[in-house]
Amino acid sequence: PLPPPGAERTVALEREREHVIDFLRSRGFFEATVALDAQPGRSVAGAVDLFVTVKLGPAYPLGPITFTGNHALTSEAIDPIFRHADWITFWTTPEPFTQKQLREDIDALVKRYRALGYVGVRVTSDFSVQKSVNRATKDVRINIAINERKRIEVAFEGNSSQSSSSLHDQLTLISRGSFDDFEVGASADAIQRYYQQQGRFFARVDWRRERLSPDEERIVFSIDE
Repeated sequence: PLPPPGAERTVALEREREHVIDFLRSRGFFEATVALDAQPGRSVAGAVDLFVTVKLGPAYPLGPITFTGNHALTSEAIDPIFRHADWITFWTTPEPFTQKQLREDIDALVKRYRALGYVGVRVTSDFSVQKSVNRATKDVRINIAINERKRIEVAFEGNSSQSSSSLHDQLTLISRGSFDDFEVGASADAIQRYYQQQGRFFARVDWRRERLSPDEERIVFSIDE
């Protein structure tokens, strides 16, 4: 309930006003202004009518992006992942920047790296309203830091009854983004359970690492069906 007139109501209304502004900023409207006015209700005794006045201002699109740490993919190949056209303008203008879209684009980049074998890749951005929003150019400028880590090649041996692609789908190390001994062991267990589901109840799965270079290694799953 809304507090009675006085300092407490003023604080409550200001808090709600800031919530609306935060929401609009999350949608790319960094110049938005919001005014809240509480007036006694005319129809019901004791009721309060809230009048909300919003001025959106321009929507800020994503501006220049700086990528660091990327070696397997060029910046030119990565940049389009973060660019989106606005359907409201029939795809003729860039979509307003949102933190939600930024998170989704980072997830998409991580998936692309993992598909290339960079299982443990880490991708972060330095976005903040204070540093990233450029009011002079009316856009948002961010840095994307990429830690590719090692490239992991996965191989299977002894899998005469199951295809490598079907076994690859069982790996937990790719979906969880880790290639330490614990996660590789969990992947081996997942493959073994998959074999048991296929009626191969005595199948065993072992694994080993093979160093290919300082930045690349092969994980071999050895299967005794």
